[in-house]
Amino acid sequence: MLPADAQRLLDFWFDVPGGPAWNTYRRAWFSKDAAFDAAVCEALMPMWRAACERVGDRDGAPDDCAPDDCAPDDWSDTPEGACARIVLLDQIPRNAFRGDPRAFATDAAALALSRRVIALGWDRLLPTPQHRMFCYMPLQHVEDLDAQHESVRQLTLLRDETGLDTVYWAEKHRDVIARFGRFPHRNAVLGRANTDEEAAFLQEPGSSF
Repeated sequence: MLPADAQRLLDFWFDVPGGPAWNTYRRAWFSKDAAFDAAVCEALMPMWRAACERVGDRDGAPDDCAPDDCAPDDWSDTPEGACARIVLLDQIPRNAFRGDPRAFATDAAALALSRRVIALGWDRLLPTPQHRMFCYMPLQHVEDLDAQHESVRQLTLLRDETGLDTVYWAEKHRDVIARFGRFPHRNAVLGRANTDEEAAFLQEPGSSF
């Protein structure tokens, strides 16, 4: 049985089985929607802050959130619990902290769990393709080319096996990392200086995600 908070997160993010948004691709997941962001903060930010307390930052903005410290241990005992933990660590801060370094604070922990889920084959035991897709998102978000290649591979398999197709975006993320070694659109948020090539790239339509 899932912990109550993990189940609440899954119900919020994916809807309940048989609900109107169950097994659908929700546009709010990947768009800037102030109302959705506010709902995420109200419903789920306490869980994210609690998950980060053990690394010593009571504001929920750890400098380095280790995989074993970033969520209740019992969340990762089952495929659905691990999926909930990945959404908590990878997605929730992105909605809550747009334009803030805290948006990426728990990426490393999410990536570690994503790789574990794939290694155990738990991604294939999840109830919908959308659950499975979110288990791969940490691969797409990290500034590491090997992880980007794995993201493309996993999302291609997902498309071929279920019809849920987000391969275009996976390839776009991978191509940016292959070219620059990092995401230039994060530079301003993270206090990094742009190279001339990055500055030119950021003037192009669609250069940010």
